[in-house]
Amino acid sequence: MTIRQERSRDFLNVVSGELAGVVSNAGDGDVSDGDGLPTCVGWQLVAEKVGVGMPNGEVDEQGASKVFTRGEGPTIFPANPGDVNGYAWYLFIDQPRYHDGPGHYVGFATRDASLNGGWEPVGGKLRECLPTSPDGGKPRHGMVIPITAAERGRLVTAYGDADSVIAG
Repeated sequence: MTIRQERSRDFLNVVSGELAGVVSNAGDGDVSDGDGLPTCVGWQLVAEKVGVGMPNGEVDEQGASKVFTRGEGPTIFPANPGDVNGYAWYLFIDQPRYHDGPGHYVGFATRDASLNGGWEPVGGKLRECLPTSPDGGKPRHGMVIPITAAERGRLVTAYGDADSVIAG
């Protein structure tokens, strides 16, 4: 399975281009899905509403687990080689308070992203490891970018470790 990262800055842009040997140009011979928007040949829906109904890592006033209802700004990335948890992919979905969420990323993980229903909640474990953002909360979409261990090493060398960084 190929996970595609869209790099457009145009929020109304239709996703098109190459995917695993398939070239598709939106609006150039693609068929419509009925709403007037072109669909890209070679794409298929693997899963939708990932995480809905699963624990989001938070508890209510009575100590009962809260659930993920819906979110925004998802980001998916491969696990590091030899991931100690045995996962192949991680998915962060921002669950804002207006979706009855904690107001930060909720984590899910899978050993196989091509399986519908193969995602597991890791929000409880993830919550404790999320850093504090400059506003005092936990990271939300737009605040996290994926970097490799080598890139992190270069950043630490250039700017110091996270404990020496002062927000401002």
